[in-house]
Amino acid sequence: MHDKVLKFVCNIVLGTTLLATASSSFAVEKDALLPAGWTALPKEKSSQGGLVAIEGFFTSPRVKTKAILVENKTEGKYGLAVTMPTNQTAKIIQTFKDISPNPPSLSVIKAGKYHPTCQPEVTKCDAFVVKNQAIGFAFNESSAQIIYFDKNKFHAVFVAD
Repeated sequence: MHDKVLKFVCNIVLGTTLLATASSSFAVEKDALLPAGWTALPKEKSSQGGLVAIEGFFTSPRVKTKAILVENKTEGKYGLAVTMPTNQTAKIIQTFKDISPNPPSLSVIKAGKYHPTCQPEVTKCDAFVVKNQAIGFAFNESSAQIIYFDKNKFHAVFVAD
């Protein structure tokens, strides 16, 4: 009798653990089909209080899309994926290697005029206009980018370094 109760309790614990793991992953990926090998970045790998997935009007003022921080454990890469409005398939728009010293996070940026960080070697630092919402992409306190959609593609501009 004791073995049956112990087995029942173990099954409950295992089932609950699997369900919790599946639902936390599902919450980020449920509407997006990620490319092969890529999975949603777990929240604990993001900066403290940072977001690993956001929704906004990134490609059009009428179509909501999702930006998701992702990882590819096989290739040892991390990335930023954005769902395409036509079929909700995610496209990797940026990749990077190490996140341990400065974990990434996302935010939604309002439409407007922004100024990039100007380095001494850059001779032209004109302001740029975000027509729709944009993706704020920061590595903790290390650097920050605004990733915006213009002329059918995403552009990344550093706004802090």
